[in-house]
Amino acid sequence: MKSRFVFATSFGLSCIFTFHSISAKDPNDQNQFEGTCRSSLNQWIESIAGLRGSEDENIKTQKSSFRDGSFWLIDSTPSKNWDWYLLQPQRKNKLCLIFHTNAFQVRTIERGKHRMIFSKVRGSGNFPSREIDFVFERKNQTFQPRRCSEIRFREGRSFRKKVSCFSFLESEVSLGIFAGVPTRILEGDVPL
Repeated sequence: MKSRFVFATSFGLSCIFTFHSISAKDPNDQNQFEGTCRSSLNQWIESIAGLRGSEDENIKTQKSSFRDGSFWLIDSTPSKNWDWYLLQPQRKNKLCLIFHTNAFQVRTIERGKHRMIFSKVRGSGNFPSREIDFVFERKNQTFQPRRCSEIRFREGRSFRKKVSCFSFLESEVSLGIFAGVPTRILEGDVPL
């Protein structure tokens, strides 16, 4: 009986702490960089890849399709999902991080007022690949997960299964492998 109580208590506490990390990102958490501004691209490269980051062939930039001049700073180190940092030019010659994720492929779309990011996360071993679609929420000025899918491969064919973004991101956070922790999960569809 005592072991059940200990298990239930520890499980409950881990759920509470995991849920907290998903539901509210600490604005003082500078490890995530989100919302942080730097005065130059070189400062961003140094903060991500160290003092010699500008010499690293795995550090690249790529234009996004967003009309605000945003672009990706990418750490494409082999053997892992890449780190994608979406930087947006601001007033006073600042570059601000507005989104960060780990994925092997990212694509952006802007239609009218709607801005979306589609990311694919490579699985390894028995873990499936995953797709996460993010939509920009103007009220909070953040990208939020909208649609999540797992992709499994069997006998040369792929099988896609829609999963709850909340449970998906909760498992990612508990494993410490998802960097783009959202402030809340959106439900429903966004008209495009």
